[in-house]
Amino acid sequence: MKKFIAAIPDLMIIAGGAAVAFGAGLLHPAAGFIAGGVMSIAFGVLAAKAKTPAVE
Repeated sequence: MKKFIAAIPDLMIIAGGAAVAFGAGLLHPAAGFIAGGVMSIAFGVLAAKAKTPAVE
């Protein structure tokens, strides 16, 4: 249960990105793919930074 609670922020980021991409896709189909791609790249960068130990 503690692992699920710890994963809630990541799940909310993914759900929020999906909602924004879906909304953009309702306005224009290509905008949905662009927004989804940008958010996937941003989430990948954040995930990579979280796994990399800080260098002092």
